[in-house]
Amino acid sequence: MPVSNREFTVTGAHSYNHSSAVHWIVSHLARYWQRAALFLITSVLANICFSTVSVVTGSAFNNVLHSASPRTQILHAALLLVGLVLATASFDLVARMLVQVVGKRFARDAREELYISLLGKSQLSLTAVG
Repeated sequence: MPVSNREFTVTGAHSYNHSSAVHWIVSHLARYWQRAALFLITSVLANICFSTVSVVTGSAFNNVLHSASPRTQILHAALLLVGLVLATASFDLVARMLVQVVGKRFARDAREELYISLLGKSQLSLTAVG
């Protein structure tokens, strides 16, 4: 809606793409593209670490069975698995926190857009009906 037709205006209001629902969502998320990209990266890293745990476990069994010193092999495998589990938990925690932040900011921006839109509506049509 053009600014001249509005009853009230808000300075510094961000404008979003209303051509379709997908464009509207993307235009909202584009404000936080760094956090969204970091969420994707940390989610992928968490899944890679999680998948690597089973590979390392299988490799540890093979190394222990075919090794002259199984005690050191078990120690190395255990330390590697603990590191992988901690890395998985860390990446997953960061990813979940980021998606919460982006989701809450998206909801806040959508509410703000609604309130600004309501401020722009004319009050004359409502008083004539009542």
